[in-house]
Amino acid sequence: MNHRLLTEHLVELEHRCDPAALRHHGLQVWPVARLAIWNCINGSAAQFLRLPEAALCSVRHVLTPHGAATLAAAAEQAQAGREVDMLLFSAAGYYTDQCEGLAYNRHVDPLLDLFGDRWRMVPLELVEGRQPPQSGQPPQQARKHPGLVLEYAVQRRPMPGAQAGKIAGFEALAPAVQALLGEAVDHARILQDITTLRAWRALYTQVLQALQPRCVGIVCYYHLQAMGLAWACRSLGIPCVELQHGKQGKYHGMYTHWTRMPADGYEVLPDHFWLWGEESRQNMVATLAPDRRAPVVFTAGSPWLTLWLDGPGCDPSPEMQQRLDARCAGRHPVLVSLQPLEEPVPPALFQAIRQSPPSWLWLLRLHPRNVAEAGSLAAWFAELGFRNVEVALANEAPLYSLLTRSRHHVTGFSSVAYEALQFGLSSTVFHPTTRDMYADYLASGHFRYADSTQAMLHSVAQGIAEPPRQEAQPYILHGQDRLRACLERLLARNEGQRLPEPAAA
Repeated sequence: MNHRLLTEHLVELEHRCDPAALRHHGLQVWPVARLAIWNCINGSAAQFLRLPEAALCSVRHVLTPHGAATLAAAAEQAQAGREVDMLLFSAAGYYTDQCEGLAYNRHVDPLLDLFGDRWRMVPLELVEGRQPPQSGQPPQQARKHPGLVLEYAVQRRPMPGAQAGKIAGFEALAPAVQALLGEAVDHARILQDITTLRAWRALYTQVLQALQPRCVGIVCYYHLQAMGLAWACRSLGIPCVELQHGKQGKYHGMYTHWTRMPADGYEVLPDHFWLWGEESRQNMVATLAPDRRAPVVFTAGSPWLTLWLDGPGCDPSPEMQQRLDARCAGRHPVLVSLQPLEEPVPPALFQAIRQSPPSWLWLLRLHPRNVAEAGSLAAWFAELGFRNVEVALANEAPLYSLLTRSRHHVTGFSSVAYEALQFGLSSTVFHPTTRDMYADYLASGHFRYADSTQAMLHSVAQGIAEPPRQEAQPYILHGQDRLRACLERLLARNEGQRLPEPAAA
């Protein structure tokens, strides 16, 4: 199922059912059900709409003794005058870049590089216990901006259905989902998600009460842990903002086409959304009531792009730069942003790599979820005798270091296509969903769709030969003044002060 069709199904569900009627002990739970349905974009509906366990379980997330001691020490610092201005929810999987030889989170760390001397910004990460490194996995690389890492444990026990309670309004939702998706949504599945969500809220309430941050930033809100954090912020009156981390487009069911959003938003969603540019903002607000109180949706630009284009940048170590320059010397580098698809390197792309001129160098960069597979992917191409493929450096070097050296960009539908335009590169896109997601950019010629080997070779050759591209109205904005102004408003001490909605462009 593609993004557009599934988004349209969500709209139809909001018309067939009353989202406000879906409640569990007073909590509006339509966003939880909507998330389960949206996750069907990643596989079969049964995988996401059925409870995988045999029975419901109660869930508690509790800090380990080490985690509790770490939090207590951080709370003492805050009380001693080192107030936390902004707590930035993070995770190990976001540290996909390098800066000065250290691991770097391109969604969070640029804020510390640009504004860390003015505000105290603390990356927050929760990890489940002390996990020993898996066999063959390299040790975690030191980070440029170490954050607050709290260990927790999960406690589960079987829970009778009567104890879990019932979701009001579910009797209308279930047949509507069955009719549209061909798969029944399991009441127990959504109830289990709600139970897990409540456990996350309880743990994050403990963290927030200890640290008392002025604001909380979330990189990606649409999973249960982040929703629990957003709910805890709402309960405590702490502004919570989602920082855009990738493309959203016209059809993304967790950002667009909320047709019956309450005037104050949902408790489990952030009350602010920080977007890269006006197109993203317009896509999100198109179906929201203009007189709503939340969420506030504003255009702030990209801190990562700002760091590179208006700040000091964040190059890798000199040794890595030398290796990268030596590998690209005398070649036409083509950056390929792979994605967590069932077939990341489809046959048409594989054959294009095989048949391409020897002067082309294919830089294959895996999606952050799959970066651990870089070694096996490199070995596979090496066994096949490919000399025009580079995997190791493409996954070790910062994305923008690769873009500054590339002549063209190829992807299924990654938002790197938008970032590539900031470096003058057009993109070849090969996944069918791009015809809906990127219709305007395909029409403008910034992106070219290619679903065959020959079409792909022709598009890449055109991209290598053409002059640098430039958008009339960039999808991603940058600029330190804009970022600073937005942060000032988010961090304003006046209780309840929110960013105003900008006027439509």
